[in-house]
Amino acid sequence: MALGCLSHEEVHGYLPTGGGGNYWVGDPDRGFGKRQPGGWVFSILPYIEQQALHDLGAGSTFDQKKSVYFPQREAVPLEVLTCPTRRSPGLYPHVSTVNYWNLDKPPLVFRSDYAACGGTSPSAGIPLFYHGPSSLAAGDQMVGQQWAAVVFGAKDATGVFYVHSEVALCDITDGTSNTYLAGEKYCWPDHYYDAGSRSDDQVTDCGVDWDVTRWTNPNDVCRPLQDTPGLEYPWAFGSAHSNGFHMAFCDGSVHMISYTIDLLTHSYLGNRGDGCVIDGKAF
Repeated sequence: MALGCLSHEEVHGYLPTGGGGNYWVGDPDRGFGKRQPGGWVFSILPYIEQQALHDLGAGSTFDQKKSVYFPQREAVPLEVLTCPTRRSPGLYPHVSTVNYWNLDKPPLVFRSDYAACGGTSPSAGIPLFYHGPSSLAAGDQMVGQQWAAVVFGAKDATGVFYVHSEVALCDITDGTSNTYLAGEKYCWPDHYYDAGSRSDDQVTDCGVDWDVTRWTNPNDVCRPLQDTPGLEYPWAFGSAHSNGFHMAFCDGSVHMISYTIDLLTHSYLGNRGDGCVIDGKAF
């Protein structure tokens, strides 16, 4: 996944966009930048040997893509996005109440065990999400303005993925080896298979949402945690592993991070430009 993101940056000049919000999925006719409503997973498909899946429905009408091609795409298991410690790369019930703007919900979908790093959420303690514009035309009109001024959260985003992000490696002033890219997300083990968790019930290629983005606020809301029965915990990184969770950094390296990592250190690693360079021994 990290290499796919870096290949995307090499070709387009920026890391994959966070997308247009959680009511939108990827559209192959909308390019790779701010006009792309889908999230980071959709944008890296061509760079993880999934070009055909990315292009499914290209050139078709909006309604054809919405009702035929995109539901087909959401029901394709991607092994690369599955942690074998947690579950197999299968299809699971799609019972989310989300009404996507450009997708008729299929009954079964594939879900990811990984999330992009949104850094520190601008909200007070609890990371929120953005549904996105109600039409592609409305989204295009917003793209023509200053996104940071009109889209919730974008002006204060500190990570490398946020609503309609276009973060280049040169924008990561703390250094790529000191900044999280993406990693394992916490999942509620009681609902690995039935979509009973709000942060693990949607498709993998939607825009910024709890399902595909996690945050590093220096508080207990975003403290990384091992999957725990009886606990829904939708905003943090974590895993099914007992000794820590894996994070990919912006240089492409992958590290096992301890659950006991200092929260400020965790927050600094999620921020692309806070000026706090972290000694590798700290994580």
